[in-house]
Amino acid sequence: MMKRIFSFIISMCLIFSMMPLSACSKKNKDVDKRGMFIYYMDKQYTTLLAEEYIPSSNNEEDLLQELIYEMKRNSSDVEKVCAIPENVEVEKLDYNTKNKVLNVYFSNEYNNIDKSTEILVRAAIVLTITQLEMISYVEIYVGDDALHNASGERVGKMSENSFADNFIGSEISGRTKRDFTIYYANSD
Repeated sequence: MMKRIFSFIISMCLIFSMMPLSACSKKNKDVDKRGMFIYYMDKQYTTLLAEEYIPSSNNEEDLLQELIYEMKRNSSDVEKVCAIPENVEVEKLDYNTKNKVLNVYFSNEYNNIDKSTEILVRAAIVLTITQLEMISYVEIYVGDDALHNASGERVGKMSENSFADNFIGSEISGRTKRDFTIYYANSD
């Protein structure tokens, strides 16, 4: 009798210990419908404005498509302009599950965006998409070529930390004082 009680207790412990694991794996695929934001530009194209968004999709793969669609639409607020210009098409999305990188391929019209506005477009896309748990980085391509900045350097992978937070709700041209710690590889 004692052996049966002991084995019952052990089996219940095993069952209860597996429950949190199954809940964690489901969380990665289901969407938390609270606290998502779509980032827009203001009418002067000087700052980003966030608007709370409640997704209709239940998993992250569908939500990615939904967020892209929403970034091409203007907000109901007339002060907010869509992040992806109307004439720019998203040609392809290529997602690397191992590295959590989303490659976004835009049409060649992306190159026609004013350079100062393009930085805001880039920030809005990255800040919106990296809210998904499955995506940590976004890399932008125009046609089949990687995006290059005004200096001709490849932009590469961007995360939510790639942009100064003064893009959001304050003008780019405004001055902001920040203290940064810079680390060098050698002591020279």
